[in-house]
Amino acid sequence: MCGILLIVESYRDVHDEYGSILERIRRRGPDFFKIHSLDNGIILVVGVLWLQGSQITPQPHSNDVGGYLLWNGDAYGGLEEMRNGDSDTQTISRTLEKLEPQEFFDQIRGPFAFSYTQGEFIWFGRDYFGRHIGDDSHPWLQVPTKGIYRYSIIYKRLTLFPWNDASVSSEASPFGNLPLEISDSKLSSPIIKLSLTNELSSLPWIANAIEEKWRDDVVILQYIHKHSDLIKTFEQVVRDSVLTRVEHKPPFCGHCLPSLTPCSHSKIGILFSGGLDSSYLAYILHSVLSPEESIVLFNVAFGDAVENVPDRITGRKALKELEKVCPQRNFIFEAINISKEELVATRQIEKLDELLLPSGTVLDDSIGCALWFAAGKRNGEHMPRVLLIGSGIDEQLGGYSRHQRNLGRDNRIISDHGVASRIPFLDERVVNFLNTAYDAGLISISSEPKRAIQFGSRIAKIENKKEKGSDIAVR
Repeated sequence: MCGILLIVESYRDVHDEYGSILERIRRRGPDFFKIHSLDNGIILVVGVLWLQGSQITPQPHSNDVGGYLLWNGDAYGGLEEMRNGDSDTQTISRTLEKLEPQEFFDQIRGPFAFSYTQGEFIWFGRDYFGRHIGDDSHPWLQVPTKGIYRYSIIYKRLTLFPWNDASVSSEASPFGNLPLEISDSKLSSPIIKLSLTNELSSLPWIANAIEEKWRDDVVILQYIHKHSDLIKTFEQVVRDSVLTRVEHKPPFCGHCLPSLTPCSHSKIGILFSGGLDSSYLAYILHSVLSPEESIVLFNVAFGDAVENVPDRITGRKALKELEKVCPQRNFIFEAINISKEELVATRQIEKLDELLLPSGTVLDDSIGCALWFAAGKRNGEHMPRVLLIGSGIDEQLGGYSRHQRNLGRDNRIISDHGVASRIPFLDERVVNFLNTAYDAGLISISSEPKRAIQFGSRIAKIENKKEKGSDIAVR
């Protein structure tokens, strides 16, 4: 992940006015940092995390038509063929020489946040799901994921080029008093929408699943046999999604990158609870990585009796199963143990509440702190710079709908360590497959109970057993 910032007007020295933001950007993108001023007074700030190309691609990246691109993302589809050794930043910048931004973002697939400055216009936006960073903390405003925005420096007006399935209105501008126009030119949504009624009876296979005892192994085996082709297709779609997220990476871990020394240390890790989501990702990752590469499984637990924490128990159990199924793979189980005292002290020192904003509830604090320690605490020699996380499957198969809010929070937390979080289950191909396969009967089956990270890691209520998840966090 990169850290990017575009400042239209600044009345003080940028270091004085945006000092804390600049430091966060450096942490997100530790491999290259630059503050660049344009002739029209616009200031571009970027911190680059090098994950693509044969060498670091400096930003802002300029092209032959006078455009300046700030890119924080990964293009997994919709690009022209990348030249050997190029990053997607270089390819996107080159493509924007030929296409108008709204034409380009009508085609692109993958998680991103960007700004593109050319002439009198500033283009900016986030991907359809909002997988990359957004921040509502005053005086910042989270960019809605309704489409791509264009700002006129001369007329100080915004134009939204919406996704064709977005519900938008110019009467309710999310940018305060800044006028917002809605373009008639719409972007093609990357997602196939479901058409569902509110009646459970319209989905008889769900009703049957509730009536039957799905914990019964015989019933599960019968289901798998009946839908084996569908399940194989799902596995291939997820495998393709994982492959695109790990195949282009420099041959360095975090320790060896500064000296540019190719190493045998792990380059890929998984935030690993031992549940279905993370265990399945570990299995799929094994199937796409070369045999000599190791995979680090980061497992976090809070409190004193860490080996009795639910996620630690299921994590070690799942590790044994993975070692049986994938005996040739070196899985490294990294147990991250956090005491109550370390949690309290680190939260204050690292100012984790700033990263969580605008998500300020007790639940946000618990999840955010658990993710921060899981992604950044290193006990061994391995320091992967890419972390797979299992987010997204609950949203699609469990009816959970807070992902556009929570993905930005999780991205801010994990990227603070200068690592990239990758979310294979929210690949457009996976989402579209599940949506089109919905009526065919593909559902989520697990023999382990689902536990959210705040409960599985035992961070919830470690400080105050009486507080509720919806309470505002006062730490």
